[in-house]
Amino acid sequence: MPRKAGSLNKTTVNARTAIAALVDGNAHRLVGWLDQIAADEKLGPMAAWRCMMDVIEYHIPKLARTEHVGDADNPIRVEQITRRIVHPNPVVEWTPAAPDVIDAVVTGLREQ
Repeated sequence: MPRKAGSLNKTTVNARTAIAALVDGNAHRLVGWLDQIAADEKLGPMAAWRCMMDVIEYHIPKLARTEHVGDADNPIRVEQITRRIVHPNPVVEWTPAAPDVIDAVVTGLREQ
């Protein structure tokens, strides 16, 4: 009986599990290794970054890019919806005021 499309075979699952265990078991050492690579004059921080990304890629694989293009009979439509919220009876227009005036306005707004 064939396995479902897209499912991983036993060897792939075992390999990924082993790599994950290796990475998890050496996570405390990984920081030191990356620091050594970053401190090396020939390699530097960018090489350390690439190493870290390579390790992460085995643990969390990259996702494939997906493009949505539609077809000739049914192209993809992009629409923009704009909402404008307008208060029918504006209560107050803003003008700089003393704190006691602002308190009176806020109190008036709360009563509505």
